[in-house]
Amino acid sequence: MTDTSLEKSSVSQLLAERAELDERLKKEHCQNVAIFFCDVKGFTSFTETHGDLASRAMIQRLNDIAFPAIEEHGGHLVKTIGDAIMAYFEDAGQGVKFAIAVLTRLKEDNAGQAPVNHIHLRIGMNFGEVIVDQGDLYGDAVNIAARIEPQAKVDGILISPSLYEAVQDDGEIRCLYAKTVSMKGKSQTMPLYQVIWDGESVDDYAEAPPPEELAAKVAEGSPAVSGWKSIVPIVMLLILLAVGLKMFIHSDEQNGLSNPYAAGYKALRSGDIPRATNYFSELENSDPRYLESLAALSFFKKDYSETEKLLESALSTAGDRVFVYVLKGDLHFLQSRQQAAFAAYQHAVDQKKGLEWHRAMAYGGLWRIYAARGKNEEALASYVQAQQLAPQDSRILTDYGVLLEKLDKTSEALNVYHAAMQADPDDLLARQRLHIAKQQQQQKNNRERQQRIDQLVAELVAKFQQGREQQQDIEVGKIDPTRPLSIWFMYLHDKGDLPLREGESEAILHVVEQQLQKESGLQFVERDALDSLLTELKLGSSDLADQQLSLRIGHLFAARLLISGMIYRQQGEALVNLKIIETETSRIVGGTTVELGPTDTLLSAAEKIAQQLLRILHQNYPEAVNMTKKEVARISHKSSRLQLQGFSQQAIVDYAC
Repeated sequence: MTDTSLEKSSVSQLLAERAELDERLKKEHCQNVAIFFCDVKGFTSFTETHGDLASRAMIQRLNDIAFPAIEEHGGHLVKTIGDAIMAYFEDAGQGVKFAIAVLTRLKEDNAGQAPVNHIHLRIGMNFGEVIVDQGDLYGDAVNIAARIEPQAKVDGILISPSLYEAVQDDGEIRCLYAKTVSMKGKSQTMPLYQVIWDGESVDDYAEAPPPEELAAKVAEGSPAVSGWKSIVPIVMLLILLAVGLKMFIHSDEQNGLSNPYAAGYKALRSGDIPRATNYFSELENSDPRYLESLAALSFFKKDYSETEKLLESALSTAGDRVFVYVLKGDLHFLQSRQQAAFAAYQHAVDQKKGLEWHRAMAYGGLWRIYAARGKNEEALASYVQAQQLAPQDSRILTDYGVLLEKLDKTSEALNVYHAAMQADPDDLLARQRLHIAKQQQQQKNNRERQQRIDQLVAELVAKFQQGREQQQDIEVGKIDPTRPLSIWFMYLHDKGDLPLREGESEAILHVVEQQLQKESGLQFVERDALDSLLTELKLGSSDLADQQLSLRIGHLFAARLLISGMIYRQQGEALVNLKIIETETSRIVGGTTVELGPTDTLLSAAEKIAQQLLRILHQNYPEAVNMTKKEVARISHKSSRLQLQGFSQQAIVDYAC
């Protein structure tokens, strides 16, 4: 007779041990992570054409960019297979931010490479439970991430629903529904989401999965909608109504890149005018959007007289379109007609036809005018509207950062400038404003420096008031050659048309000052000390147009030289006129005029100005500006005076004055 009690006891014991082992395995080796996969577009054909050494060099460039970024975002490199990289992150948000960082840095690196050497990635990501064993990952979540990656577009980040749910409340990450795909080995289709990172047009995507996807999730008993089945019909009806309403209002933009209208504006936003022209040319001449697109093209080319002519015709055929009135408002704004601009922007937000970005530009115009009028609450409300409609527009973000700086909210401005740079790494104004804000924040955090400046300003205020009460004039003719050649770079005064972007003049001035310091090592008056003094004296930049007042303040700061000037803008071009004055003699040492054309960038303009100023300073103060003959020849060659072209006689008279 067989005793089965021992057998039963052994099975029970083994099952108990197995349960304990499973629990231990789960606790020690299973965790929820964000899984990252990427590969290089066209890598196989590149290798066939250029050989193994060139392809290996390309992979090394990618690794040099990606590997440090993985560590910065708290991730773990799993493996590389040829041109593919696999990594994982315990923090889902950091995983997505790593993907954005890699693409952003690759874009910057590509800018310095020949087009044939550009690296473009497809990125797929998933969030789920995996087994981590000796640095490698196993599990179905890994397979899903690997299958998402080929679905991504070039320089795109495509993520799963689980990762979308994990990061959707992160204010620094914007994800929109992209498409629904069939996944190998899965019975149900899967909605995928696009991470918006490079100023992409959000009009190419939807805010949420289409209704049939939501219905599929309900049918599966998805936890996301569990407990809500009783109101699903109502929710579905509301969604359908919302989708229908959006299609009615924005029916001309729902097809994404297949729609030449939406694609043209996407190209225009990125500064690619030839590509935008090609897209817009696909519109029929009878299409009301055609004249609007021509007006937009001429405006972005800074041909404002042509824009005005086209708008007159567009108003008769497309008078119900948002961007027609945005362009009209921008033209008024450029001409300093703020009241007319305000009315045009308000009219724009009331229109129904156009892209969300168009409406954002209208709100952006409103908040700039509110800010100029000192109505900060109204400005903030308009900004919120613009930012919600176009959260990845670097221009809107940069303008808002300038407003925050004016309100002495430098730390908040820093965050906004970082977001602007993430939206468009090529935005030179955003880059420069970020640099300025960083310097200001570092200076504010330096308590010892701040105490020194506070004491200095208090002494200078007392000295200034004493001189004013005694009506002392500036003594001329006394020059101390032993004093260092310190310079006060005053504010640039804006004349003519207004700049379309906030903080542009200050940014140009800052870059010129940086260039001069880099080339010559000259000393400059600390700008925050100057700002503090002017605040205490209740003086604005416009008060400094009084030369005697400017010279007196220059004397207070022991500045031997004062550089003052203005920017005259007209029809998309500009003149920058600067003059160098000795504070001790009131003598004009020299002056320079630089013409900026529509294609001149912030940095190229600043370089021209700095080179000409440096030449003048070297000619007059060779003992203070030490340069070799070769450097002098280089600067003289680069700083030849530009001819005044394309400006009216009145403009030349104004600038000369």
